Amino acid sequence: MTSSGPIACADQSPPVLRFQRPSLPSGEAIEQYLGLAREARWFSNGGPCWQLLRDRLSDRVGAYCVPVASGTIGLMAAGVDWNGIHEDVLMRIEALGLDRHCRIVRKRSEEAAPDFSAA
Repeated sequence: MTSSGPIACADQSPPVLRFQRPSLPSGEAIEQYLGLAREARWFSNGGPCWQLLRDRLSDRVGAYCVPVASGTIGLMAAGVDWNGIHEDVLMRIEALGLDRHCRIVRKRSEEAAPDFSAA
C-alpha cells in the first residue's frame, strides 16, 4: 500500500522557527547601541542607531534605504513622488504671490537636526 502524501517521521521533523522566543544578543552588545544613543542624546529616527541601520541596509542591498516604522508606511512612502510634491508646493506659493514671504528648504534629517537641537 502506498501513500500519496508526505510521511512524517520523528527523526525527520522540520526545524522550528522561534518567532515568539527570539534569540537576543548579549546585554553588552545591546548596551553598545544604547551607549551611542545616550552619547548623542538621540533615541529616535535620525539618531545614531537609525543611521547605522540605514547605512548597513544600504550597503547590504546596494541602494539607498530609509528605515520606517512599518511596512505600510514604507509602501506609502515608496509610492510618493516627493520631487513632484515639492515642485507643486513651490509653484503654488509663486502663483499665490507668497514667494517673497515663504521660504521652503528641503533638507535631509541629518542636515535639519541642528536647526531643532538648539531649541
